[in-house]
Amino acid sequence: MDTVHGLRQMPLFADLAREELERIAPMTRAQKFGRYQVIIRAGERGAVVFLLTAGTVRVSVAGPGGKEVMVGVLYPGDIFGEMAILDGRPRSATVTAMEETEVLAIRRQDFLDFIREVPDAAAKMIITLSLRLRRMNQKAGDLAYGRAPQRVARMLLELAQGQGQPTSAGTVVEVPFTHRELAELAGVSRETFTRLLAMFQRRGLLTLKRRQLCIQAHSQLEKFV
Repeated sequence: MDTVHGLRQMPLFADLAREELERIAPMTRAQKFGRYQVIIRAGERGAVVFLLTAGTVRVSVAGPGGKEVMVGVLYPGDIFGEMAILDGRPRSATVTAMEETEVLAIRRQDFLDFIREVPDAAAKMIITLSLRLRRMNQKAGDLAYGRAPQRVARMLLELAQGQGQPTSAGTVVEVPFTHRELAELAGVSRETFTRLLAMFQRRGLLTLKRRQLCIQAHSQLEKFV
């Protein structure tokens, strides 16, 4: 895939003219990361912003006792590392590849120059950050007030939306996470997650085999949200 085409697949650049994409393409550098390889580490100074082109990454922060807690998942088309680029402060979270992952890296100054010169890109960046903030606020609300079934159902639906593939059997999602990591993402204990997952399967809402999830009844699962 050529770089211009890859940029076109990303919401941040989707509406830009080809000439604008051709301006930013030479600024990018393709990089690959193996499973569980750290791409960004919390506390480091940010000199590069990343555009995710293939694979899945997890976003984690230090919890009680310094234990890493997963707080988000990013998919192809997402951008990360932009916060430290924009405000100049250290990275606020650690980003780790959960499978073979490919990114386009752009240096801080190149990225800042580009969004200053191209108003449409700057506007898209604001929208991207706003949507991410909305998701964070929703997650915070779920953690504060949502019941466990609501948290787990929402997390499963978000996985399906992020990388699900429609099939005749339902929406299939390749899940590169352990039960413990999925439980962290939902904000519940592993035991609670396992119990609720079994309940959803008994009701025929989904099936989970190895690391493949198939949601068979979206509307029924959405009722828990």
